[in-house]
Amino acid sequence: MIHLLLPLTLLAAEPAAAGGDPAPPIVAVAFAQDGTGVVAASQAGVLIYSWPDLRPAARLTTKLEQVHDLSFAPDGKRLAIAGGSPGERGAVEIWEWPAATLKATLPAGDDVVYGAAWNAEGTVLALACADKVVRLQPVDGSSPKKCQVHSAAALSTAWLPAEDLVLSAGVDQSIRLLSPKSGEVVRTFDNHTAAVRDLAADDPPAGAVCPPALGADGDFLDARWLACLGRVRRRPAAGG
Repeated sequence: MIHLLLPLTLLAAEPAAAGGDPAPPIVAVAFAQDGTGVVAASQAGVLIYSWPDLRPAARLTTKLEQVHDLSFAPDGKRLAIAGGSPGERGAVEIWEWPAATLKATLPAGDDVVYGAAWNAEGTVLALACADKVVRLQPVDGSSPKKCQVHSAAALSTAWLPAEDLVLSAGVDQSIRLLSPKSGEVVRTFDNHTAAVRDLAADDPPAGAVCPPALGADGDFLDARWLACLGRVRRRPAAGG
C-alpha cells in the first residue's frame, strides 16, 4: 500500500510549476536499497527525496526528454532511468548510486522505453519499448537481443527471480513469458481485459516450484499468475 500512496504524497510535496500550473504527475518511483532515499520521476525531471520525511534532496539532470521508469540494480549501486523522445529515440541512462553520476547511456530503438528491469546478476536490462520490441540490453553496451513478441507497445518487464525467464506486458492486453537465451515466447497470458501496464514477480512460496506474478491492467484490476504454468491463481472482481 505504501508504494501506491507514495506517488500521491510526492505529487503533493512537489512545488508548482512556473506560472502556478500544477506539477506534472509522478510516473515512476524507486526506493534506494540503503533505505536513505526515494527517487521519483515526472516530466519535470528526476528528483531524489530523503526518506522517510520526503524532503527534496537533489535533482538528477537526465538528458532524456521523457522519463517513464526507474529501476535500481540488485546491488543497489546503479540506477536505470528509462525513457526517450516519442517517435525519435529510446534510451536508458545508467547512474552510479549514491554518487548520482551518469555512467552510460544505452540507445534503445526509435521510440521511447516504457519499462526496465535488471536481471539478478545486474548485467542485463529487459526493456519494454514503444516499438513493440522487448530488448535484452547488456549494460556493458554490447548489442541487445531483440524479442518482437507484442503486437502493440510493450509497457513493462520483470525477471522471474528464481528462473532465467522474463515477463513482458503491453498494450495488446497480454503478458509474455520469454526465454532470454532464445528470445522466444514460452507462454502467453491473455486473460486481461485492457492494456497491461505493470508487472511484478516474486520468489516461489516455500514448497512451491512456480513463482507468482502480478499483472495490472488498465481497469485497475489485477491477475495473479503462476508464471511457469500459465494459469491464473486469482483475479479479484471489479472494485475489489
